[in-house]
Amino acid sequence: MLEIFTRLLVAHLLGDFLFQPDKWVADKAGTDRKKKFFALFKHSLVHAALAYFFVADWKNFVLPVAVFFIHGLIDWISGYWRGTWRFVWDQILHLLSLLILATLFYGEWSGLWQARLKIWHNEKLWWILAAYLTVLHPAGYFIKHFTEDWRREIAENDDEQSLEKAGMYIGFLERLLTLTFVLTGQYTAIGFLIAAKSVFRFGDLTGAGQRKRTEYILIGTLMSMAVAIGVGMVVDAFIKM
Repeated sequence: MLEIFTRLLVAHLLGDFLFQPDKWVADKAGTDRKKKFFALFKHSLVHAALAYFFVADWKNFVLPVAVFFIHGLIDWISGYWRGTWRFVWDQILHLLSLLILATLFYGEWSGLWQARLKIWHNEKLWWILAAYLTVLHPAGYFIKHFTEDWRREIAENDDEQSLEKAGMYIGFLERLLTLTFVLTGQYTAIGFLIAAKSVFRFGDLTGAGQRKRTEYILIGTLMSMAVAIGVGMVVDAFIKM
């Protein structure tokens, strides 16, 4: 059952972040009910297809249908929530629904699923894949929403131009590298990574009036590292079990 849940988790991470265009996100959050419905429909359909593919129980059509309706319902409800924690509670509800579905369809008593490809049985691979997907978009979204007020405050008083989406890609790389170092046991390398970023990002923040910007970058960096290290330690523990 745990292996099936991990597959559903990978499908969810891909469907919610990698395979969801920004237009769908905007339409779901908008006030046009027609656009909202079709965006939810397409988004839920992608999740159902991914769940069907990754679980690979080709005779079980009930599971993807259940994923389709449950995911759409949760997204519809969470669309009316506001605030920083909306994203967190939305993801918690999705994960709980996947856990329940995995238990109902693939508990120890069922014995329904039989994979034919050996790689699909490698639980370690699924945990690692889920970890990398988690530290990319979900972690990035959480940090973005958590620091949104500070980022807006700095932007109003900062005329300095930066590369488009540079901060996002820097965050991606530092979390990917940090997770890799944790999974390979190279904790010392994390210190060098922090030091290297400090040289390049903090070197131009020593002037007057840069205290807020320095604090904002420091908070974002530490949150990014903490998430990657936390996910890596949890996955490493499951792999060793």
